[in-house]
Amino acid sequence: MRPDIVNASISSIDNNPFRSTKKYPFVKSKVQSLIRSYEAVGVWEGIIARKKGNRYELAFGHHRLEAARQLGMTRIPVIVRSDLDDEQMLQFMGRENGEDYNADFLCMLETWEAGAKFIKASTQASDAQPLAVARLLGWTISRSATDRQEGDKLSTTAAACNAAHNLIKGGHISRSDLADMSVSSAHHIVERAYARVKQIDVVAKQRQLSPKETARAKSHVAAAAKAVAHKSRSGKVAIKDLRNEVDRIAANRVGASKAKDSPLFAVFADSLVNQINKMLMNDSAAEKLAEIVKALPNVVREDDQKALRKIDFALAEHEHETGAWRKKLARRGKVVPFLKLVKEG
Repeated sequence: MRPDIVNASISSIDNNPFRSTKKYPFVKSKVQSLIRSYEAVGVWEGIIARKKGNRYELAFGHHRLEAARQLGMTRIPVIVRSDLDDEQMLQFMGRENGEDYNADFLCMLETWEAGAKFIKASTQASDAQPLAVARLLGWTISRSATDRQEGDKLSTTAAACNAAHNLIKGGHISRSDLADMSVSSAHHIVERAYARVKQIDVVAKQRQLSPKETARAKSHVAAAAKAVAHKSRSGKVAIKDLRNEVDRIAANRVGASKAKDSPLFAVFADSLVNQINKMLMNDSAAEKLAEIVKALPNVVREDDQKALRKIDFALAEHEHETGAWRKKLARRGKVVPFLKLVKEG
């Protein structure tokens, strides 16, 4: 069915039924940019709506409509498509918010929550599966050739929204904690925090910890996520350091609280072991060292020997640093040195 283009009265146009401007207000910088664009080149194209009785429901172009209101316009060209159902209205909303990846994370989160609500209502499920929401919104990516048989997976935007949605639902953070954040920054913070919350649940179940102890550990992660979000907005933490900063602040809070049985201690210990293994014992580094050892008989050039000395120095440096940390761990008598265990074994 061919769409109609009408010069609609702005007062007759309503927001997308899945769009909540009270919960997620317009991004002021985006509206101002559109106003400047209109003043330079005239009215924008691409505002899409469906007819609803004598009125119109907007599918695409909410910020453009708001800019027109602020300009004092009374009518605006609208592409009217009478064939749009609720699912398509949601998909247009996902596309609209997805056009500007770094603009505002809360716009994306609003779309995600609307998608989850729609799927729950249409399937009568108790909760919406993240991949189903991502597929509805078109926020999936193809897997690599090695695991393509498993199908698509969540995009970065979808993964960030899913993590934030669950943290908010669990009462750990609020939407305001994530205001004025890009998707990329929010993604690093909320994914790390959500991963830690899930890990705490696993450790707490294994140790049969009380709900109070478990909640206290999660509160440290929540506080860390909020603090890092604030630091990120003020430019005090680089994007690449956001995940580690969540862990650092949470760990500091655990140490300051002197909790005797915090599940966060085991969570951080497991994470650190994985980091150490990746750093010092990964297969790639081992393979490269093995190849260098094989090539030693052929090393005669001075610059090659200099390179070997650099490798030896790097290995010695790690040995010195890890040895110092192992001494600190053993100092209080809570860790039996590994070599002693081997001898006694």
